[in-house]
Amino acid sequence: MSDSSKGTPFLRAEIPFRKESFFGRADWASFALATSIALAVYLYTLSPEVTLEWSGMHATSAKYGGAGPPPGAPLWTIYAWVFIKILPISNIAWRLAVASAVAGAFTCGMVALVMCRGSLMLLERTKGFKRLMPGDESHVRLACGVVAGLGFGFNGQFWNLSLVVGPDALGLLMISIVFCLLMRWAYRTRQTGYLYTAALIYGLCLTVQISLAALAPVLPFVALFLRPTVGRDLLAMTASALGLAVILFRLEWLPTIIQEAGQFSSLWQTYRNFAILYAFIALWLVIRSRHLFTNWRAALVTSTLCVSGLSLYFYLPLASMTNPPANWGYARTVEGFYHVISRGQFERLTPMNVLIEPGRYLEAIWYLSGETVRAMGWVYLLPCIIPLFFLRRMLGRGRGWIMGLGVSFLSHSLLVLIMLNPPPDRGAWSMAILYFLPSHMILTIWAGYGLVFLGSVIGRWRPFIARAP
Repeated sequence: MSDSSKGTPFLRAEIPFRKESFFGRADWASFALATSIALAVYLYTLSPEVTLEWSGMHATSAKYGGAGPPPGAPLWTIYAWVFIKILPISNIAWRLAVASAVAGAFTCGMVALVMCRGSLMLLERTKGFKRLMPGDESHVRLACGVVAGLGFGFNGQFWNLSLVVGPDALGLLMISIVFCLLMRWAYRTRQTGYLYTAALIYGLCLTVQISLAALAPVLPFVALFLRPTVGRDLLAMTASALGLAVILFRLEWLPTIIQEAGQFSSLWQTYRNFAILYAFIALWLVIRSRHLFTNWRAALVTSTLCVSGLSLYFYLPLASMTNPPANWGYARTVEGFYHVISRGQFERLTPMNVLIEPGRYLEAIWYLSGETVRAMGWVYLLPCIIPLFFLRRMLGRGRGWIMGLGVSFLSHSLLVLIMLNPPPDRGAWSMAILYFLPSHMILTIWAGYGLVFLGSVIGRWRPFIARAP
């Protein structure tokens, strides 16, 4: 018998379906607060003129849309040019400093957003953890998100980069967007569009700040923790591509301009080591799962989009053809183009040989630990320990996300340390620490998760504290 025959209208079909948004009010509030506070402070402390180092050259290339200092940073050049046009006041350096301040402020907001929403995912997937009431929990997440965002924003190194002319703030903003997209993908790994977008933005990120390439080797591991089949196929494809490149290099079948020129031409042994590592891990995963390339389409699209983002470097020869005042390396020729993007004018990298000099590597790790404590402070580092106590109780994607962040931090820090090979000198470390800002970002997010867990525990004690005499 139908509902209408009973005289009762069928109301369920009349109720509109309301799709719940992934980011809630508390998440957007933390983003807005962190962004607005950081932007206000950055604008108040902004550099009014051209500063030292590459500031003048970057300003000139942005003003005329030219080819900037190696490796050119074409995406930042376009971004900065837009700010010059939409801010028709003051001098060029001040307008570009505002562009850095805006990028830096939005980076703080993205850190707050990733922390605030990610903490909810962790709380939902921690078995046996007694949570607060929804309203109180939202307030804790909001507050911790703002603390995390501003904690990274007022990190001494990042604060300085957000006040002057340069591409670094924009590069870190794009990395924070990549982390946000990966977190969104972690929530529903079948929705691979978020993974594809993250791969494309990461490729574009390398056209802003080439040093962020140190994160490339760890991104397949993040995918491995979140969706093992995609991570396995990514590792297999990457191992095959790297192995083929190394074989061609050994056989001297690559063009001479690639084999012998550029700052990165001394890294073929490093590429070989990564190819071997990826191949062993992929082989172990294949033996364990008894499958390979079951998600080849997702892995192939991810790799293709990441590489396609690098195509923006072809802006450099086009800009060079206009003979702008900033025409670094004369990129309109093949030799000049490769010389610019490979930073050929600089000294070749000399990676540290960990197997031969393990003691020196441990000493460098000790120096890095000290500089990290000095840059971030104990207040932000101590809460990083708290999520470790709940790691065994986390389920599914929650554990995969927190472990992916942890592996990203360790791999990026240790790899950059090997590549830079800095001497045990305070002056050298004051410059080298700038390359570890992505690691500091990950630590700040992890510290925010620890503060949410701590705040939830303290919130449960509040009624007992209030009744205490």
